[in-house]
Amino acid sequence: MDSSVIGKNIRTIREQKKLSQKRLGEMIGKAESTIGNYETGATDIPCSTLLDIAKALESGPEELFGVKRDDFNPTVELRIYTKEDRQAVSGILVMNGYTVRQIKVPREKGKSNYLCLQAKLEESSLESQ
Repeated sequence: MDSSVIGKNIRTIREQKKLSQKRLGEMIGKAESTIGNYETGATDIPCSTLLDIAKALESGPEELFGVKRDDFNPTVELRIYTKEDRQAVSGILVMNGYTVRQIKVPREKGKSNYLCLQAKLEESSLESQ
């Protein structure tokens, strides 16, 4: 990805948050001119700095790359252990007007992640019932 695209996204988010380049620089320990260089694409941004910028802007790192934040707000989260059961339950939920996704849920250090289904009943499905 072109660093100028990332820089434009940083500028857009920074301006939405009403932060100056100077203030953002102070928040991440960089000079105002460095922030300006990042935003114009004149300087490549180290990965650790991208994470610092995302944290300072209270956004996800994905937003700096132009990926919109996930607006999926599930009404239910189901922990179903087997793949076959998750598929069966997903099918039933979808047939009944739900939007369904599977997510990996991190656990405490040293323990393996587990999979959950998240579901949200769509407004259009409520109107048709």
